Amino acid sequence: MRLLEFIASVRRHWGALVTGGAVIGAIGIWQATGHTVPPWVYWAIALMALFVAFFKAWRDKAEQFDAERVKAERVVGSAEWLDLADRFKEISRFLGVQVHTASREGHEVDTWHFSGEVGESEKCKALWARAGIMLIKSPNVAKELSDDVLRATEGADRWCRFLRDSGAVRYDLGPGKEEYEGVVTLHYMGRITEVALVSSRLCIECSAKEL
Repeated sequence: MRLLEFIASVRRHWGALVTGGAVIGAIGIWQATGHTVPPWVYWAIALMALFVAFFKAWRDKAEQFDAERVKAERVVGSAEWLDLADRFKEISRFLGVQVHTASREGHEVDTWHFSGEVGESEKCKALWARAGIMLIKSPNVAKELSDDVLRATEGADRWCRFLRDSGAVRYDLGPGKEEYEGVVTLHYMGRITEVALVSSRLCIECSAKEL
């Protein structure tokens, strides 16, 4: 896919070079005044334009990589956490979640189910994804994260684990026990009421750590 994108970029730059510019304009005027242009001139222009197009395509990709690297390395500070806290406050306070945690051989897997309006839950999930990314980009917050939180590869999942580690989940049912081929799995059922407000509070705590 990246090779095709690069080829498309080369073709776009090459097309712009061979159909415009001072050289092409001069040749056009030369021909319009009754002069003949040898074919080799066109071939030379096409070849030179191809080299330039490769350079421009490489430069575009290099600038894109630099921009992505800077974005990835950008540190998240206190103000951004406060902004996210306000965004969570805009979500309905009646939105809650039920949590099913399966613990097997020291590893825990959570399944989260929202209780509330679908639109509100989608907003919350989107903010969770952002919050999870911000966790590892905040120096003071990141150094206190558990290995379980750091193992998460997606932002929303990382924030869910952070919620659990922060004691936000209230486990009031379980554990249930399941054994299969000698492996024991413990099942816990929990919940978070007013999950948006809880997330907002944690954002404020993260903000304080980055002051």
